[in-house]
Amino acid sequence: RDYETFSRMRPGDRYTDAHKIAVDRYEEARRAAGQEAPYLGSPKDDALRRKFVPPYPVDKFRCKWRKLSADQLSWTVTAHLGKDGYSHIHPDSDQGRTITVREAARLQSFPDAFQFSGNRGDCFRQVGNAVPPRLAWALATSVLQQLGYPVVSPTPVSDEARDLDAIRASLRTG
Repeated sequence: RDYETFSRMRPGDRYTDAHKIAVDRYEEARRAAGQEAPYLGSPKDDALRRKFVPPYPVDKFRCKWRKLSADQLSWTVTAHLGKDGYSHIHPDSDQGRTITVREAARLQSFPDAFQFSGNRGDCFRQVGNAVPPRLAWALATSVLQQLGYPVVSPTPVSDEARDLDAIRASLRTG
């Protein structure tokens, strides 16, 4: 029901915009089926409407759906993204979908080599509950500087060094 609506949304659109698009899609389908005004409100019309229009009240769920903008900052990645992924709709209209765990992790500055464990919901929760790595680095750097310790850049870890022992070894030698 929703993927075509996602495709028609513009970057930055929210649920109120998506709802209008869905209603327009329903009206298009109603006209294509030859339904006139007398059919409005009939069980057949209600079933058709449910195929296009989400059931959430527009006045209560203004931010329930949000389409990301590729050239703007993202809004907060939450821990419940696995249950409420429509808050982060992929900005590419050709794809018409919500973001993946890996895309959420990238928004949080996790390197692609970082592995999450568990099912999709578990992984979204790990991403949303985490302190973004670049923020953690900035905070740690600031604290170390305030304490008078020298700060060095982290050693880049190659794609081959994905297991924990290899990462530990690269940090010891870096």
